[in-house]
Amino acid sequence: MKWSLQQLKKFNNEAYNFSYEPDLKHRALETHDVLDIKSLHVEGSIKEISFNRFEVLFTIKGVLVLEDAVTLEGIDYPIALECEEICDTQMNFEEDMYLIEKNTLDLDELVWINIILHKPMRVSNSD
Repeated sequence: MKWSLQQLKKFNNEAYNFSYEPDLKHRALETHDVLDIKSLHVEGSIKEISFNRFEVLFTIKGVLVLEDAVTLEGIDYPIALECEEICDTQMNFEEDMYLIEKNTLDLDELVWINIILHKPMRVSNSD
C-alpha cells in the first residue's frame, strides 16, 4: 500500500485508519531464512504531525515460515507486532525515522523492515 504526499494531505491532519493484507512473498525470496509468509494482516493509522512528517501506528499479524536451524525444514512462526514509525521527507540522523522518497510513503516497505527487525535469528523445533 502506497500513498502520495498529496493523498496524505487530504486527510487534513486527521488520523486515517487502514487495514489490508500485503503480499510480501516476493520479499521472502530475497532472504535465506524466511521461506514463506502466510496470512499477513496489517492495520493501523497514519496522521500528519507536522509539515511532511507523519506518524504511522500499525500492527502486523501473520505467520512466517522460517528455516529450522537444525533440520533446515520450514517452521511456522506466528508474529504479532506493534509498530510506531515516524516518516518524513527530510532525513534527520539524530532520529530513528523512515525517509519518504519520491513523495511516496510505501507502507509495504515499513512492514517488511519491521518483520526483518523482529524475526528471530534462529528457530528450531528441538528447542
